[in-house]
Amino acid sequence: MKKQTFEKGDRVFDYLKGWGEIVHTYSDNWEEVDDNYTVCVVKFDSSEELEHFTKYLATKMLSFTEYTLQGFSQERLMEQGKVLGLRDKLDNILKEYIGLFEEKHDVFFEFAVGDDLTGLLCFGDYLFTTRNVIYDIDNDLPKNLIFQWQDDSFDSLKNPQHAKINLQSYAMGLRFEDLNK
Repeated sequence: MKKQTFEKGDRVFDYLKGWGEIVHTYSDNWEEVDDNYTVCVVKFDSSEELEHFTKYLATKMLSFTEYTLQGFSQERLMEQGKVLGLRDKLDNILKEYIGLFEEKHDVFFEFAVGDDLTGLLCFGDYLFTTRNVIYDIDNDLPKNLIFQWQDDSFDSLKNPQHAKINLQSYAMGLRFEDLNK
């Protein structure tokens, strides 16, 4: 988050007046104006009056957050809409990976644990991390290798010591039998 000046429409906090909204700005670039120059007008929720702020007062009294023992912040937080938009894009990309995985392995995606597509994905009797599903698709692993890897991980005859091999190593040829020699 970078420090910047306030803009029209920003919600701001003043420790005396509480929350308000910047309804007008007199300058787009506060760095170029003198400290005594009036830079913005704020309409506070607690009053019908409009308050005019000089650059000096605005930088000392207005904040994007409420005051705490650590002070206040004039660093613009990422807009919630942008965050939600990113999450929607991520989920759509992950749904494409899941669709490719279903098609490649002739399986059906049942659910994501906790409805979170970035975590564990259930395909029938199998649970895979999203990372492993993506790895399978991106690296064009042989069909059903990922299922063989998980089966071998839990097979007491092939893996009596309950060792762990990640999918990447398994795809490169490492087997549990090799670890038990």
